[in-house]
Amino acid sequence: MTVVGQGEQPSDEGNPFCSVRQLLGIGQTVGELATAIEAEGIYTWDRFGRYRKYTTGSVEVGRCLNFLANEFELRTSGLRISEVSENVEDELEEFGWAASALPTQQASSMRSDRFGPPALRERERTTLLLIISALVNEAGLPERTAASAIARCTDKNGASLTDETVRKWLKLAEEARQRKLP
Repeated sequence: MTVVGQGEQPSDEGNPFCSVRQLLGIGQTVGELATAIEAEGIYTWDRFGRYRKYTTGSVEVGRCLNFLANEFELRTSGLRISEVSENVEDELEEFGWAASALPTQQASSMRSDRFGPPALRERERTTLLLIISALVNEAGLPERTAASAIARCTDKNGASLTDETVRKWLKLAEEARQRKLP
């Protein structure tokens, strides 16, 4: 079986989720990340919102490696993400590791100054999640149809997101709102 279990859960309090996109942003190469994923697996949320580790041979690892291959093609062709139809940027945000579970080479990069102070990132993320929650609540979107409605809106605005991606962020937004309630 390719699912290894839930592993180290990311959290806003000291153990942030480090996405493949973030690691690319601080200088990790596509090849380094592909090697780490093939050797040690990758974490993402399944379709039920459970945080899981997947190993080589799983559909999820295949998807992530395909997105990395697309990223490599984009970088070597000189195209910008806005010039292609696939939204590689968003997909690479879905895969990664909790900071405490990073593969060795990626963990040393996360400790570098290039990534920035963790407290600031956590505060920004929580703020954005609270903004999402407020907008969804003010728009009066029913919980069961909110994800598809938002996905259609993002598509109309030129940034395609899947219902599953939107649903994941809506869940995180609601959790952030619940933590802030008195």
